[in-house]
Amino acid sequence: MGRVMEMELPLGDRPEGELARRRVDQLRRMLGDDHDALVRLLASFPNLRAIYAASDADLTRVLGPIAAARVRWFLDAPLAMPVELPARDARSEGLPEAA
Repeated sequence: MGRVMEMELPLGDRPEGELARRRVDQLRRMLGDDHDALVRLLASFPNLRAIYAASDADLTRVLGPIAAARVRWFLDAPLAMPVELPARDARSEGLPEAA
């Protein structure tokens, strides 16, 4: 079984780590064009551990109800969720179509 990188997330006070940067990038992408929401989130909590531990009410106060629900879903998603690959289309693979 391969290593699960998510289990190594640096949730403490070391924001310079590669995994911390990736996790913040994921939060950034989830919040989309709302750069101000990301700034508020990072300014309101001292580190990733605090963001993970934040209550729904705290996230809603900082981000608003819709963005807070998205972030909560992301933070609470089980790490062992199976990933389903999209079905491949024979045309996209350059293979002949079935008759």
